[in-house]
Amino acid sequence: DFAQSGYPDFSDCEGFMGFLAWDEPQSGSFEQLAEFAANFEKVYAGTDVTFMVNLLPSYASVFNGTSSWWESSMSSLDTEAFKNYLKSYCDTVLSQVSGEKWLSLDTYPINADETLTANFLFDLAMLKYYAEYAGATSHAVLQSSGWKEGEHTSKYRMPTAAEMEMQAYAAMAFGIDTISWWSYSDKRGDNQLNPTDSDADYAEFAEANNELAAIQSVYSAFDWKGIILGAGKNN
Repeated sequence: DFAQSGYPDFSDCEGFMGFLAWDEPQSGSFEQLAEFAANFEKVYAGTDVTFMVNLLPSYASVFNGTSSWWESSMSSLDTEAFKNYLKSYCDTVLSQVSGEKWLSLDTYPINADETLTANFLFDLAMLKYYAEYAGATSHAVLQSSGWKEGEHTSKYRMPTAAEMEMQAYAAMAFGIDTISWWSYSDKRGDNQLNPTDSDADYAEFAEANNELAAIQSVYSAFDWKGIILGAGKNN
C-alpha cells in the first residue's frame, strides 16, 4: 500500500533500514515496481534508507518451460531468459534509485537426499554479475529451513550447520556482499521445518552463524576480485 499511495517518512527511526517492496516478482511487474521506486525516491532520495526487491532464482518455472519448480534443472534452464530478467530489473527499477542500490535474489539449494540444486552457483554468479553491472550491493537469501509442497518432499529436511556454512562460503567466493537466511513462519503448519522448531535445530543454525561471525573482520578486510574455476577429480 505504501508503494502505491506514498511512503511514510521513517528516516529518523532508529533501527529502520528500509522497505521490502516485493518478493519474487515476474518481469511483468517491473513497470509497477519502477513506479514504487519513483514514489520511494520522493521521500528517501539522498538518505541511507533501502529500497529492496527480492528476485526469483533461476530454477523458477518461468525460466525452465515447465509448470513446476520441482522439475527444473540446468539442462532445462533458459539462461538468456534469466539473464534478461535480472538486466531488465536493473534497467527498469534499480535505475530509479539514487541512493544505495540493492540486487537481491533467493536460492535454496539443499535437498533432502543430500544433493544440491544444480543452479545454485549459476544463481550466485549471475547475481554478482548484474550487481556489478548496476553498481548495486548484492544480497543472497539462503536456505536455513526445509519444506514440502503437496507430494513434493525433495526439500523436506533441515539443512545441517555444514550445509548452511557451505552456502555462505559459496556466496562469499562469488563476492556476494550480504546474505540472509530464509525461514517460513512456524504458523504455516507442519509442512515447514524451521531453526526455531527445537533446541537441536537452532544449535545447527547458531553454529553456522557463529562460524561466519568469527571470520567476519578478516573477510571484510579484503576486496573481491573474481573467482578461479578448477575441475575436481569427481566432476
